[in-house]
Amino acid sequence: RIKMTNIMTQFPKRQEPKVGPFVQWTEDAESVEMKLPIPPGLTKHDLKAVFTPVSLSITTRAEGKELLAVKPLAARIVSDETTWYLNKDIMTITLAKMPGVGMSEADQYWGTSLASSASGTHFTCYLTPEKASDLLGEEAIPPGEGLVLDTGYTGTYSTAMITSAVAAILVVLVAIFAYVFGGDD
Repeated sequence: RIKMTNIMTQFPKRQEPKVGPFVQWTEDAESVEMKLPIPPGLTKHDLKAVFTPVSLSITTRAEGKELLAVKPLAARIVSDETTWYLNKDIMTITLAKMPGVGMSEADQYWGTSLASSASGTHFTCYLTPEKASDLLGEEAIPPGEGLVLDTGYTGTYSTAMITSAVAAILVVLVAIFAYVFGGDD
């Protein structure tokens, strides 16, 4: 018989649709990578990036204009290992996640938002998600478009997400079938 424990931890966590004022980020178990379009003409010397274990802040030095701010983050980061660079008008930020959060690698994933769901959270971006996508050359999916499943979530689901979910369901069904119809060990 097949043991059912930890069967889902054998598969990588999917990238969930992002929510909030800034959605141009991806993650793996060790880091979060963001791409933030910045106002044209600014150089790295014009930007101030501050990272703490629980927050991030990107502002312009001259006016102190807030470009992106998140406090508190969805989980702690290693601020000394967080990096950023500027390529033309795109700032790429890599947040190093604090290792050892949770019991498994899956616990390292932040989910749908950069920000914590705690009350008093400050999460702002000077661009709308649609404008940021446009500046990054990404195809923005209008709200309400795409597949909407009856899960209480009203965003969109990508083909990759649906494929991952179907694959996970099939694995569980095969395991159940083997358990029910398999012989004694």
